[in-house]
Amino acid sequence: IFQLTFGFILVSIIFFFCYSFNLQVFSYEDYSVKAENNRYLSKQINAQRGIIYDRSMNQLAFNSQQFELVCYVDAISQDIQGEAQVRDVARILGIPFDKLMEDINKEESEKLLVAKDIEKEKAIVLKTKERDLPAFELITKNTREYLDGNNFSHILGYVSGDTFDGESGVEKQYNDYLKEDPGILHIERDAVGRKIKEEIIEPAKSGNNLVLNIDFDLQKKTSEYLEEVVKTYKASGGAVVAINPQTGEILSLASSPSFDSNIFSKNLTTEQFNEIVASPDVSFYNRTIAGEYSLGSTIKPIIGVAALEEGIITPDTNIYCDEKIELSDGTTKSDWKFHGWTDLKKAIAESSNVFFYHLGGGYKDFVGLGIEKIEKYLNYFGLGSLTGIDLPGEKPGLIPNPQWKKELNGFPWYPGDTYNVSIGQGYIKSTPLQLTVAISAIVNGGKEK
Repeated sequence: IFQLTFGFILVSIIFFFCYSFNLQVFSYEDYSVKAENNRYLSKQINAQRGIIYDRSMNQLAFNSQQFELVCYVDAISQDIQGEAQVRDVARILGIPFDKLMEDINKEESEKLLVAKDIEKEKAIVLKTKERDLPAFELITKNTREYLDGNNFSHILGYVSGDTFDGESGVEKQYNDYLKEDPGILHIERDAVGRKIKEEIIEPAKSGNNLVLNIDFDLQKKTSEYLEEVVKTYKASGGAVVAINPQTGEILSLASSPSFDSNIFSKNLTTEQFNEIVASPDVSFYNRTIAGEYSLGSTIKPIIGVAALEEGIITPDTNIYCDEKIELSDGTTKSDWKFHGWTDLKKAIAESSNVFFYHLGGGYKDFVGLGIEKIEKYLNYFGLGSLTGIDLPGEKPGLIPNPQWKKELNGFPWYPGDTYNVSIGQGYIKSTPLQLTVAISAIVNGGKEK
């Protein structure tokens, strides 16, 4: 028996010696790195994204906070007080202890998200007990909220809930200017994970604030009225642009349907989010800058200016305007009514098609502008190209010409095409913003803004 006992003790001593030797010599570096990593922790210091204001310094975009609690799974098993910490957290959050403990034990990664969107009162309690809960960390997440998320959404846009980067509108256009620069906090901990000291390695820097030319009251009223008109006429959508023609400042930019920018700061499920965006009353399409539409009779003042500049007419020139004109191939181009003898003012006031058929394409002995000169003057007014507005997603519109049509479908340019362009019909397209800028040049006496 003595020999057996002595042999067992000897084998045990040799085993523990070899095990200790392995830990101290062969595995020293690995365990040293793990110990060092457990001792030091780097955390991000939150900073604030820049604030967005309207022209009267009404705050349009706000920063708020949401709270999440994570659990460092390994810290629970290594701390003799781990179970007590879990019990304390479960009590504060009002969740079953057994369920929380089960989730921690089943978690395969280093961290478990215990709860998100924690009420502020509970977050305060967790913060005050931070030293007693070293296995848990209360994380503060920045969120973005908007004063009137629906009426300003196509202007302001929104930020990503994950990256907090701008995804559309002003938030995207000026993302680098508005974006915050988080700081770095270095934390030293003891063997059981309690803080020994903290040191700011890099201070946080808030983003820059931004003041827009948009007028809050005008934008709100315009958006609400537009939505009412769209519903009244059962239209698929609509757009309104209000601009100061003397300065080029955009005071209102409304597009319907719209969306609520605030939905991106809410903790919605994928199903809830998809249900919202699938609604016919929700659209991320900004018609004011991306919708390309026929100009219709709004082009007529521009054609009139071109004809005056080219000396084709004078302000007193009268043209006899019947209800239609007959083309050489036997087809006709109609007007909406008989106008009789008409000068430029009357033609614009009564929206005479026949008058502008003469100015654009000519008729019989009257020599018109022709498509090349029409294109030149439309370009002068900024049509067919980007305005350069500081919003993402702007479209250039389209000024058609013979070469463009040939490349499109292989057909030649007919006189009827020129007549169509002369009254804003056919292939020509413009965005509501482009048209507003073009007409502003007439209102302000020809100044380019």
